[in-house]
Amino acid sequence: MAIGPILAPPTSSDSQDDASIIQWLDACPPRSVLYVSFGSQNSISADQMTELALGLEASGRPFLWVLRPPVGLDATDGFKPEWLPAGFEVRTTLRNRGLLVRGWAPQVRILAHPSTGAFLSHCGWNSILESLCHGVPLIGWPLGAGSSSTRCWWRSGASAWRWRGNMESSAVSRGRWPRPWGR
Repeated sequence: MAIGPILAPPTSSDSQDDASIIQWLDACPPRSVLYVSFGSQNSISADQMTELALGLEASGRPFLWVLRPPVGLDATDGFKPEWLPAGFEVRTTLRNRGLLVRGWAPQVRILAHPSTGAFLSHCGWNSILESLCHGVPLIGWPLGAGSSSTRCWWRSGASAWRWRGNMESSAVSRGRWPRPWGR
């Protein structure tokens, strides 16, 4: 039985990577950034990654995406540019529309930042709690075993969207994404 979240407050870090993420968020308007992260043990297919990238770019809105290699590839090999559409990172960086983070990101600090407006999440329990504790709306894309434990929560009336299906049946393509914020 869940009693309530027991979460530590966001803590500062000496990491230069963390500092650059927070500096990028500082330059964005309040509640304007879509934070995209599928947790430390989940990822999406290469095709889904391409479609998500194209959708984020087409939205014209700022986003912060924590990248992991596509499903089925070894996370220790690092992230390869060919898993994204050609020129995607350069275009989003030049337009100051997106920040791509490879590996780990300070999720609690990102969710606590005033520029974070929504969170596209894999629906892991910690991510849900961290998002709700900081008042950041969720866009759910359940992945893996941990997502099934959140089904009761979704049905209980929490204010969030959920992309239905599992890895095999939750294919995304242009034109199927809801417009969650501002349009």
